[in-house]
Amino acid sequence: MRSRDREIRRVRRLSFDAAALGLALILSYVESLLPLPRFLPLKPGLPNLAVMYVFFHTGRVDAAILSLLRVLCVSLLFGSVSSFFFSLGGAAAAFLALMLLSPACLHIGRVGVSVGSAAAHVTGQIVAAILLYGAPGLIGFLPWLLIGSVPFGILTGLLLILIERRLAPLPVKGDGI
Repeated sequence: MRSRDREIRRVRRLSFDAAALGLALILSYVESLLPLPRFLPLKPGLPNLAVMYVFFHTGRVDAAILSLLRVLCVSLLFGSVSSFFFSLGGAAAAFLALMLLSPACLHIGRVGVSVGSAAAHVTGQIVAAILLYGAPGLIGFLPWLLIGSVPFGILTGLLLILIERRLAPLPVKGDGI
């Protein structure tokens, strides 16, 4: 393969990943504007749409980098040091669940993978909070957060399906990206 073709592919991939990061940051901001009940500190996980799309259509490495960069950028723009650790714990756990559940995608679908990822995200955040604050009593919130993560995981999974249908013409894994 000619070096010019390889360079074009690299630029296209970098452009695609940059657009995905931009989308994830926009979705993080939009999510911060949503009026959600204070008694259950949950968010819909809209930025995970970009991570899951990249995971399924570009690859694991790009999705992992996207997830890490999103956490870093959102923490720098809108957060604090503690929010960085919560986000990192949640994102790492969600990504691990995404990797573990993706082979079962034919059986549980995108929605099932999304629900598992959402449940792992809140679990990772609770673990991060326990480690950061040394308060094992926080584990008591986990059942409520897991219950709350199910509808948001379903919502995110359904949105992912809709996005995939609309973006079907975009290049996918193996098409030079």
